[in-house]
Amino acid sequence: MLRYKCAAVTMLFLVTGATAALAHAKMTSSVPKDGATVTAPVSEIQLNFSTPLRLTLVQVMRDGDQMQIPLTGELPKSASSAVKAAVSTLWSGSYKVS
Repeated sequence: MLRYKCAAVTMLFLVTGATAALAHAKMTSSVPKDGATVTAPVSEIQLNFSTPLRLTLVQVMRDGDQMQIPLTGELPKSASSAVKAAVSTLWSGSYKVS
């Protein structure tokens, strides 16, 4: 069976308008998990944080050729501790989310 691999290697998030409280937010988990190998194409990434924050930019890049994978939906307009980002289908390969 063909296996699809999505490795979220580096997580770096740009947050505008950060206050002192938001400056200490940490990513607690993601779906798929960092370094995970999945068996089906991925079309959504979920990022979970220790405190609500507002992401203004999420970039998904394919490792190797650094091809940017576009988001297919908008990021939430309000602060949240769980953010879902819809992306064009991620096929077999390794990806960086920043």
